Amino acid sequence: MEDRIELCVATYRRYYRLPEIIGQLNKQTLQDFYLNIWNNSGKDLTPFVKDFPKDRLQIINSET
Repeated sequence: MEDRIELCVATYRRYYRLPEIIGQLNKQTLQDFYLNIWNNSGKDLTPFVKDFPKDRLQIINSET
């Protein structure tokens, strides 16, 4: 297993802030990290995360 940094973000009512968060993450000097989003907002997050590399992104959709 390779060593890597995993970031976890939980969304609920503030899913609309994802573009701002993605923008901040894209400005980081080191880009050797993966982003996991726990989505319990009931919303499709695809439009909100379109600017983040898909190969470093995982969205987990959950009702809880």
